[in-house]
Amino acid sequence: MCFYQSDPPLDPPPNAKISEPGPIQLFNRRLKHFFNDEEFSDVTFLVEGKKIYGHRLTLCLLSDCFRAMFTNGFAESSKTIVPLPNCSYAAFLTMMKYLYTGEPPNIKIDENDMHKGIRQAVDLLELADRFFLDNLKQVCEGILQKGLCSNTYDFLLRTAEETNARQLENACRHFERNQDHIDDEREAERNLFMRFHDVRQDGMFLDEDEMFVEYDEFIKNRT
Repeated sequence: MCFYQSDPPLDPPPNAKISEPGPIQLFNRRLKHFFNDEEFSDVTFLVEGKKIYGHRLTLCLLSDCFRAMFTNGFAESSKTIVPLPNCSYAAFLTMMKYLYTGEPPNIKIDENDMHKGIRQAVDLLELADRFFLDNLKQVCEGILQKGLCSNTYDFLLRTAEETNARQLENACRHFERNQDHIDDEREAERNLFMRFHDVRQDGMFLDEDEMFVEYDEFIKNRT
């Protein structure tokens, strides 16, 4: 017996499609609008005398520290205003913005003013450790690693140890192991360019290829 495929219908039925966002998508999309918004807020943090509004359910979902704070019989569980001493307002606001929006902190470490950027990142790192925000902690470690140098090494190592920032600690230990090598290379570069400058002033010529041959020879002999 043979079966023949019939011609497709002239008016095929429409297929149902899912084009509207689901609950998780809606939550992610709308959550950012409640950042530091008093609407529906059920907890207010008092930081350096300034108010920052929060929502217990949101914070409990994102931080085990907040969850413990609001559910385990701590004093904060029954308070609507929660003072946070020993905390930077700017850092706490940045942390809350990160929780509500997912945006990484906009902290730059400028060579002309390294102290400012490092201080901001350290304040945020300390909060990330305090509130068990491992992703934010890793973001801060990456920022601080860019500011690692001989002038900041000791401070950043102590900070890493105090905040359990293992990646930053590893970077500091690596810097420590290679400090002599780094200093020698910098000294070689400085001496070489001074020689180039002196030779040019004496009316002689030493091109850059010759300079870097000398530099490479110095590094080879050192190792």
